[in-house]
Amino acid sequence: MKMILNEYRLLPFQKEAQQLVAKHMEEFFFGTGGAPPPDFVPESK
Repeated sequence: MKMILNEYRLLPFQKEAQQLVAKHMEEFFFGTGGAPPPDFVPESK
């Protein structure tokens, strides 16, 4: 959830943001596993 909010620059109290996060959560838990946002770059250690 935090990654989605940060990558898409969403505010958690906005209705549209809540709907997008819910869609991603449903895909992650009940779908094919979900995918990270298109511009996501993992942190290097």
